[in-house]
Amino acid sequence: MLAAMTAREWWGWQVYGALEPWGGRQDDLRCGILASLIVNWSMNRDPEARPLVPADFFPGLKEDEPEKPRPQTLEEQALQLDMMAAAFCGAP
Repeated sequence: MLAAMTAREWWGWQVYGALEPWGGRQDDLRCGILASLIVNWSMNRDPEARPLVPADFFPGLKEDEPEKPRPQTLEEQALQLDMMAAAFCGAP
């Protein structure tokens, strides 16, 4: 799919992904928000207790710390360089 995608299309998906994130981590966050909302609303909890947050249900979530990207492989770096060259210098 990436080989058939133009640099402009790739960039468009990158921008869209920044505006409307998707993927497993985002799904976990959404489910955690719902779970914390339901528990905080429906349970008879001590009024002095700290409200539950999504990270209480999905320990891998840290709301104050963004997910660290994995290191790129040499092949991924070469592909990105080719796409940038095509975008700025025209397709070969």
